[in-house]
Amino acid sequence: MLSPADLLRLKAAVRRDVERAGGQEAAALIPGIRVSRHQSYSEFGNPDLLEKWPGIDLVVALARDGGKSRTIEEMCAQAGGLFVPLPRGSGLSGIEISAGASAKEFGDVMITVGASIRDGRITPDEAERIGKEINEALAALAGLRETVVAERDRGEGEGRG
Repeated sequence: MLSPADLLRLKAAVRRDVERAGGQEAAALIPGIRVSRHQSYSEFGNPDLLEKWPGIDLVVALARDGGKSRTIEEMCAQAGGLFVPLPRGSGLSGIEISAGASAKEFGDVMITVGASIRDGRITPDEAERIGKEINEALAALAGLRETVVAERDRGEGEGRG
């Protein structure tokens, strides 16, 4: 059973996904979403209505539309995992973009660690920030791996050395 704090984090994630989609009315227009009234979104995100949740099909449709889902990320985190969306790009430019994103995310980890250890200790908030940066770096690296595998499977890039 999830704790009230876990449920509230999930509610907050649903709210962020709906906001990213452009609000309740815009989210209700996303293909694949079957919500009879857009006000349902405010119930899904309302911390006082812990029994009201979006269907899994709605969560997936929001993720497909926005390319990212805070709700799915939070669900995976609470289950001890990490959500890694597959890259949408292809070809060598996709590898270059993925490699750059991986390098940037690793740099963000190092910057966060460096800033956190200046005073010789790491606070709980700093540890949480570092953990989030590491998760973002892991997701970027997994995306790079998938892009490289897709490139290999297509057989493109042969002869490039």
